[in-house]
Amino acid sequence: MNVELKKRYLEELGIDAELVKLVCGSQLTLEDKGSIVIVEDISYANSINSTGSERDLFKKMMAAINISLDNVLIQSMDKDQLKDNISKLDTNLTLLVGSFSNNEELLSIPHPEEIKKDEQLKRAAWETLKKFQKQIVANTH
Repeated sequence: MNVELKKRYLEELGIDAELVKLVCGSQLTLEDKGSIVIVEDISYANSINSTGSERDLFKKMMAAINISLDNVLIQSMDKDQLKDNISKLDTNLTLLVGSFSNNEELLSIPHPEEIKKDEQLKRAAWETLKKFQKQIVANTH
C-alpha cells in the first residue's frame, strides 16, 4: 500500500494526524514467514484467509501498521483449540482476530466481520494494532 493511500485510509478512520505520521514510516520486514502469527476465530462466516471484503479490510488494517499478509501465518481455530495450542505457538508475535475473550496473554482485535457491522469497534482495534506494532518493532531491532 502506498503512503498516500495509507494516509487517506487512516484519516478516514479518524486517526490523529500525528499518529498518521508515525504509522506511515518505513515498511517493517521480517526474515521468515511465520514470525507473526494471526489466529482467527473460525466461528465467523467470512474468513480473513479467503477472498472477500473481510480479508480486504483486514489487509488494510495490517498495512496500516506496515505488515503485509505475505509476511504472516494465518491460522484458524476455535476457542478450545486456542487453549490447547497457545503454548505451541512458536512466536511472541501473535494477534488474535475474533471472539477469543478472556485471553490476557495475547492481543486481540474484533473480526473484520464485526467491525463492518459496528464502526465503533475500529478505534479499539486501532489501539490494539498500535500495541501490536510496538511488539513487532521491538522484535525486529
